[in-house]
Amino acid sequence: MMALSHEQAQSFILTALRDLPAAGADGFEGAVARVLSSITGQRFAVTKSGHQEGSDARNDPSNRFRLVMEAKRYKFSTSLGRDALVKKIADAAQALPPPDLWILAATKPIDAIVRDAMDKAGAREGIGIAVFDANSSKEGLAELCVLFALGKDNFASLFPDPDQIAEALTKIRDHPDFLTVSSSIVDRLKQSDVGFHAARIATQSWFETAQQSEATARSRLSGKVDLKNDVVLIPRTGVNVALETWHASGGAAALIGDEGVGKTWAAINWVNTQHESADKTTLFVFLKATDIGSGNARQSIASALQRQTDIRSEVFWEARLGLW
Repeated sequence: MMALSHEQAQSFILTALRDLPAAGADGFEGAVARVLSSITGQRFAVTKSGHQEGSDARNDPSNRFRLVMEAKRYKFSTSLGRDALVKKIADAAQALPPPDLWILAATKPIDAIVRDAMDKAGAREGIGIAVFDANSSKEGLAELCVLFALGKDNFASLFPDPDQIAEALTKIRDHPDFLTVSSSIVDRLKQSDVGFHAARIATQSWFETAQQSEATARSRLSGKVDLKNDVVLIPRTGVNVALETWHASGGAAALIGDEGVGKTWAAINWVNTQHESADKTTLFVFLKATDIGSGNARQSIASALQRQTDIRSEVFWEARLGLW
C-alpha cells in the first residue's frame, strides 16, 4: 500500500466500514462494539434483531455507567431518518435498566438539525447523547475514524486486508490534532455527566464544600453547619442508629426535637458518614425548606440536582429521576 495522506487514510477507513455488513458481530455493529469495549474497558454485546430496545449493542448490565450503542452503516446515498433516530432514543429510555448514554456511530455526516433533534430527545428522556460520524471536524478529522484509531485494532480481522486498515489507522494517529479530538471522545465515553455514579460524586462534592466555611454553609445549607471546618462533634449514637434503621427500610422520616438541640448537625453528620462508607448506592441531595415551594418532589429534587451538579437543565434531571 502506498503512503497515504491523512485525508486518504480517512477515506480508506470510511470506505472499508461502509463495505462491512450492516449488522451482526462480524459487521459494522460488531466492529463498533469491539472498539467501544477497547476504549471503555467494558464488554459490549451486540443485540439480536427484534430485542433491541433502541440500540444495537449495550454494555454489561453490571456496570454502574450504562452505555448503549446504535450503529448506522449508511451509504452516501442513504437519507438520514431523523424521526427514526429520535424514536430510537425514546425506545432506549423504556429499557430496563435505562441507559445513561446513548451512542450513535454513523458512516456518513450527521447534520446539525438531526443532532439538535437527538439532543432535545435526550434531554426529554434524561439520556446523554454522543454522536461519532463521518463529518470532518474543524481539525480535519472525522470522529468515527478517530474512534476506531483509539481502539486496539481488535476489529481489523473483520476486513479483507487488516494490514491496510492498521496502516491507515496509524496515519490517523499521526495527525497533529489526533490527541485533541481523541481526548474529547474519551471524555464523552468515560466521564459522562449523566450517570448515577457521576451525580453522586458531584452532589457529595457540593455538600462537602458547603461545610468548609461558615459563610458557605449559611449560603448553601442555611445555617452554621461548617462541619468540615475543624469542628469537633459529640457522637449521637441514638440518632445514628435511628437513621440507619430508616435508611435500610426506606420511606419518609423526620428528626423531631426542641430548637437548638442539634437536629441539623446530627443529620448532616450522618450523611457525611454515609459518604465515607463503602456503600456507594445512595444519592443524597440537600434541599432547604425554601427549595420545596412547588409541592412537586421530583421537580424540587431535579432543580437541586441542576444547581449542585451545575450541568444540564432541570428538565433533563427531572426526566433522569424518572428513569432512576
